[in-house]
Amino acid sequence: MPLNVLYGSTNAPKSKVYYHTNDERAYKTAAFNSKLRTQNIKLPPMTSNTWFFSIKTPLNPAQESALQTDFDRFTASWKSHGADVSGGVSVKYHRFVIVQSDPREDRPSGCSIDSMRKTVEGILAHHQIECVDAGHVFFRDGAGQIAFVNFRELPQCVADGTLTAGTLIFDHTLSQTDDLNRWEVPLVETWVKRYLPVADRT
Repeated sequence: MPLNVLYGSTNAPKSKVYYHTNDERAYKTAAFNSKLRTQNIKLPPMTSNTWFFSIKTPLNPAQESALQTDFDRFTASWKSHGADVSGGVSVKYHRFVIVQSDPREDRPSGCSIDSMRKTVEGILAHHQIECVDAGHVFFRDGAGQIAFVNFRELPQCVADGTLTAGTLIFDHTLSQTDDLNRWEVPLVETWVKRYLPVADRT
């Protein structure tokens, strides 16, 4: 039986799959910062250190503008062990906040990363924007809409055809591998392939 679908409302009954209907130091160079914020091109090759935050419902332009102002204020004062961290924050597809630090510098310290996470989450909370925790997987359906599902529902989603080997998955485990070129890829190329039939895993 197909899973229930929730379109863009935070007050609708609980569902298993969630959809939306719409799809000087921030960086050392203005060109890199411009690439990061551009919505219609790939992000820079991810040798950068990268962290993801997922948003429950799509952001509108006013929200994105307000968030970017606060994010830029944060990156202008981001430090690690007292040293400046060159980094930036972008909003992608109205659903993801992506934080990056310059790959030419040392990776920020654990305390600096914790502080960054708390700050970003605090900014989102200040603007009454709800995050989705890491227990969910984001993907594109056949129409290109972005949806997310709890990882416990992955076997059922594969069984009923909601997810297939070719479904585009947003692989947020890449916060560990620093390779955003591999961020939005077919399911069969991600860890989720373990739920596919063996014959479909290659």
